[in-house]
Amino acid sequence: MNKDQFIMISVALEAGLFFVAFALGWLTDISPNEHFKPNLWVIPLSILWTMPLVAASNYCSKLKWKPFQEMKEYLTFEIGPMLAKMNHLELLILGLFVGVCEETLFRGFTQPWIEQLTQSYWLGLIVGNIIFALLHPVSRLYILYVFIAGIYLGLLLDITGTRELTLPILVHGLYDWAMFVLIRQDYAKTINTT
Repeated sequence: MNKDQFIMISVALEAGLFFVAFALGWLTDISPNEHFKPNLWVIPLSILWTMPLVAASNYCSKLKWKPFQEMKEYLTFEIGPMLAKMNHLELLILGLFVGVCEETLFRGFTQPWIEQLTQSYWLGLIVGNIIFALLHPVSRLYILYVFIAGIYLGLLLDITGTRELTLPILVHGLYDWAMFVLIRQDYAKTINTT
């Protein structure tokens, strides 16, 4: 697969999630973008709140525990070759696009929908992120990691005291961009050492 095919497939899959969010929102009368309120003040906050996720991922990638190493190898050798063909701007745009699409579905629609069905903030947060995690089936450990990251993003939805979707969108997008860069670097190291 070449770079353009990889980008097109990634964009198509993520855009599909975006459209699913709005289709489900239409069916359930829940607007996935109701709490999307872009403000400039969210940008520095999103950078700040991205740092713990990046630090945790970077720390875990350095652990010698076999499941972490297997996950790192999978990401390095399965995704790394495609990311290696992309420049920083392309990686940033892809990361932000993923953030917009996935957060619109999971924090914009799924979490509020489950909250409404169960009348429970906590069930909305937990069940919504179980679904989010199960849609990232790289490995059991990766599913657990995505669940924890999803809880973090779900909590960010309300951290400012008012429900704000822009913050988890930007944190997710910046986190994905940072991970794309790190995976690309790991892949480049393996190429240079062989």
